Amino acid sequence: MSFTETAALLGNLGEFFGSIAVLATLLYLVIQIRGSRAEAEAGIFTANQSNQVSVEAELLKHAELWVAADSGAELSDAEAFRIDRLIRLRSSAGFFGYRRTMALRTGRQKIHAVNLAIFLCQHPGAFKR
Repeated sequence: MSFTETAALLGNLGEFFGSIAVLATLLYLVIQIRGSRAEAEAGIFTANQSNQVSVEAELLKHAELWVAADSGAELSDAEAFRIDRLIRLRSSAGFFGYRRTMALRTGRQKIHAVNLAIFLCQHPGAFKR
């Protein structure tokens, strides 16, 4: 085998092993991206859950006000202001979760819309306001 043929053979082998290395690298990157996406989605759930717990704690502090508003009782100006702020807080939490899932394109944004709709159905006073 001449030097030229040997060089061509080595060049072909180099291209073959190089293409295998590129495929292996791409496969590794796909696995890493999937892992990163799973971590991002877990972060979304953690942030949404933390936000939801904070909102629920605030709503529980004002349970008597919620009962009065849901029953249609007459509210003072201060109570009306507090209930409006609490409704806005709960709605903002839903919108925040919706926008966050939209930004990351997880396809789970409808969950937040449905949860907000359920909340408004469970609390007719909030829905009216």
